[in-house]
Amino acid sequence: MIEGHKVPLAVPISAGPGPVPKAVPKTEGPSFGQVLKAIGDETRRGEALVERAVHAGGGGRELAPAELIALQAGVYRWVEVVDLASKLVDRAAQAAKTVTQPGGG
Repeated sequence: MIEGHKVPLAVPISAGPGPVPKAVPKTEGPSFGQVLKAIGDETRRGEALVERAVHAGGGGRELAPAELIALQAGVYRWVEVVDLASKLVDRAAQAAKTVTQPGGG
């Protein structure tokens, strides 16, 4: 889920032996551009969170236990967003390669 939007995934289901039908992209929900923008926004938010924590620690200020837990949760979310972005780029590269191969798409 990104910024309150569920990203629908179209998964082909085969009823038995034979060719697997191609997935039909769903038209509802956020567009690819909106998802990409949300990932970018979340990445920037995570970077800012880490930078604030580094400056707080570097300034001699000790973080309270609740702040450390919030920081841990924020960094975990940031890592998940970066992982999602990595998978998205990998899938897009695979799709582009498939389409540009002779007889591929």
